[in-house]
Formats: sequence, C-alpha cells, structure tokens
Amino acid sequence: MKKDVLEFVRKQLKLRLEERRNEIKKIRKRINVLFRKRLNYTIVVYIKSAWDHEGEENITTAEKNGDLFETIQKAIKEFHETNHRSDFQAQCSVRILFADGISVTLPEKFWAEHRDRVLER
Repeated sequence: MKKDVLEFVRKQLKLRLEERRNEIKKIRKRINVLFRKRLNYTIVVYIKSAWDHEGEENITTAEKNGDLFETIQKAIKEFHETNHRSDFQAQCSVRILFADGISVTLPEKFWAEHRDRVLER
C-alpha cells in the first residue's frame, strides 16, 4: 500500500481507538453510578406483533426512571388496545437507556416473569 493510504488508515484506527476509550470511560462511570443508586434511565419495551405484516401495530413504550413491571404492563395494555385483541401474539424486548447515551438490552430472563404475570390477568 502507498504511504499516504497507510497513514490515513493509521489515523482512522487511532480515532476509533480514542472513541472506544471514551466509551469505556462512560461505561465505567455508569457502573459506578449503578452502585450509588442515583440513576437517570429510561426503560423501553418494544413489542413486535406476529401479525404486523397484516397491519397490526408494533408498540414501543418508554418510561423515564420507571418500574420494569409497570412499564411492561403499560406496553402490553397498549398493544391489546391498539390492535383490538385480547391474546398476545408478539415478541418482546426490553432496553435500559441511560442519559449519557449508553443502552443495555435486558435478557429475557430478567423480565419474562413480569410479562407472564401481566398476561395471566
């Protein structure tokens, strides 16, 4: 490769490295805040209808500093009302968004019981 191409690639890689370092700093800061219990976060529940290809609506519900169970309950209620159905043929996902832009997708094991409790009602 030509020297100018190599120099450009080197600069791009250094830039990416610096971006990753900044991201790691944000994550470390977020971890420290978690243990101090002063969170500023938003819970986002996304429900994708199994019938969206037939015109049913997908639902996204967000609650700032919300309760996980209540946010899931609100999303499922909105899904039922919007799509005029009593059953639940859909896939769920839950994310926690922090004010500094970091987000974490919660594995189903952390919220499935909440979804199941709402659906049993």
